[in-house]
Amino acid sequence: MESIEIDEIADPELDEPVLVEGLPGVGHVGKLAAEHLLEEFDSELVRRVYTDEFPPQVSVDDDGVAELTCAEFHAVSLTDADGEEAGDLLVLTGDHQAQSNAGHYHVTDAFLDVAESFGVERAFALGGVPTGELIEDEEYTVLGAVSDADLKAELEDADVEFREDEPAGGIVGVSGLVLGLG
Repeated sequence: MESIEIDEIADPELDEPVLVEGLPGVGHVGKLAAEHLLEEFDSELVRRVYTDEFPPQVSVDDDGVAELTCAEFHAVSLTDADGEEAGDLLVLTGDHQAQSNAGHYHVTDAFLDVAESFGVERAFALGGVPTGELIEDEEYTVLGAVSDADLKAELEDADVEFREDEPAGGIVGVSGLVLGLG
């Protein structure tokens, strides 16, 4: 196996797709949010990414079939309440992140290459922020970080908060590197 192998499953035409990354991290928040998108909207598996940076294991489905650990890209075409096209997403999810610091850079670079091949110019990385406190359902907040200050206003209009002291430890893993390398 090469250090990274990309299996091309499908090649749909996407119109200005937006990358949504949701891999495991703090509380699996990003992964759960990305999987929710895939459950709520019609999606099509378009790429599988295999790497020796993932743990040496397979997952086993309900039928007992084993599959090598991978990350997956799904194409999602959104429609609004009137049934009109509302844009396309390229959703990245999986069960693992790289096992080394260098691997995170290497794998994220491959993820961004896949996104670029679909014409992605904008990305959202989803993840949890450790607070050390139990947050009640009605008390949640969405915290944001951007790669360019010019992008803040649009997110603030959507009630995303930006705080000087959070996230205190920065954004680690693929989520941070999507912002930093993207």
